[in-house]
Amino acid sequence: MELIAFPTQCQNDIECYKSTLALYQRVKLSSPNQIIFDCGNVQFFRPLGLNLLACFISEILSKVNHPEIYFTPPRGHIVFEYMKNQGFFDCFQFESEAVQQKIGSRIQQETSSTGIRLKKLEKLNYSYIEGVAGWLSENCSMDTATAFSIFNVTLVEVINNVVQHSESPIGCFVCAQAYPKEDRLILSIVDLGKGFLSSLSGSYPQLTSNTESIELAIEEGITSKGMRNAGRGLWILSDFLKACSGKLNIVSGDGCLTQDIEGNVTTKHLSFDLGGSCINIDINNLSGLASRF
Repeated sequence: MELIAFPTQCQNDIECYKSTLALYQRVKLSSPNQIIFDCGNVQFFRPLGLNLLACFISEILSKVNHPEIYFTPPRGHIVFEYMKNQGFFDCFQFESEAVQQKIGSRIQQETSSTGIRLKKLEKLNYSYIEGVAGWLSENCSMDTATAFSIFNVTLVEVINNVVQHSESPIGCFVCAQAYPKEDRLILSIVDLGKGFLSSLSGSYPQLTSNTESIELAIEEGITSKGMRNAGRGLWILSDFLKACSGKLNIVSGDGCLTQDIEGNVTTKHLSFDLGGSCINIDINNLSGLASRF
């Protein structure tokens, strides 16, 4: 039996999960009969942490002869309720009586009061985008049509990129959370696909690192598909976040790119490899989003 522990503070920073990723990648190679995903000490989850947990479990379950999976739930009631409200237990139905008693009744919907519920997407789902737009409208005093237009030119393109380019066997997981007291919105998309470098290197053989490939990917017109009008997804997202003073963080393999609220871009090499890609959006002036659009 192998144990994969999640950190006490599951922040929206990939470096928080360095040890967890190392454990997971070692466990994948060892092919154990049983795996325990241990969240017992987790005190809170940001969207990135929940997405990573979901991706790990989903990837293990996608294997033909997958091991038995066990889950140690957070000891804190608030964290457990967050996972429940965000739809984690709708995606993964564990049979433990202790977990089932805590779960109680499930609410089948796309959003919770302040969050976009965890969702596995293997293809673009416009009903999901509409649900996200409705949630955004409620959380930042914006009419639904404007909210939908924002996500229709940002989130749709990004999800399409993941579906078309990552070749992830499990698609991607998406979730988000609004923090009204901080006037903040965090949205995260994670896949365990082949990464930006592998995807782009066929069309751009000059690329030699993951950081170079991410930098190139946020430029307009960059695509591995060679299709007309392609290559706009991440460029549109980057431009959108500059306009609304948001932050962008992209990780692929061991490469990391961060765009701050001023639009300045920095990159760095990580001392570990994600084994896929993640895109994190952070808007620190949620109430001001409506006035900007």
